[in-house]
Amino acid sequence: MAPDVQNRREALAQLAQNDETRSYTAQIRELYDVIESAMDSGVSRTVIHQKLVDTGMTITLRHFDQALYRIRKRLKRSGQSGQPSSDKSPVSTPAKSKLLSGEKTKPPANFRQGLKQIRDEVENTDWARVISESDRSAQ
Repeated sequence: MAPDVQNRREALAQLAQNDETRSYTAQIRELYDVIESAMDSGVSRTVIHQKLVDTGMTITLRHFDQALYRIRKRLKRSGQSGQPSSDKSPVSTPAKSKLLSGEKTKPPANFRQGLKQIRDEVENTDWARVISESDRSAQ
């Protein structure tokens, strides 16, 4: 590879790592999974924003909210509901409910995705059939 091309690659790589040249949305996207985890734990967005400001990020609360909105919108458009990543394939839901069969499941890395899967399983279950089958097996 020519030295000029290598120098350009290195210069662009440095830009991608420098927070001063990256948009606030890109900076928040990098922290999105941690931010969502904190919010799922009950931490308010204002407290999270203040912690980011305290650690040196220069972003207003309004811009923080806008960045979260943009990230969530992009995730929704790409069919994801968890953390942003380059993998665009949606998580498949098993045909048979793991919860109802008693099968052990590994907790998902993303808590929100786990809750969505549980909600989908509960909403898509024929509860009359499940109850009648359990009554039959109890007799």
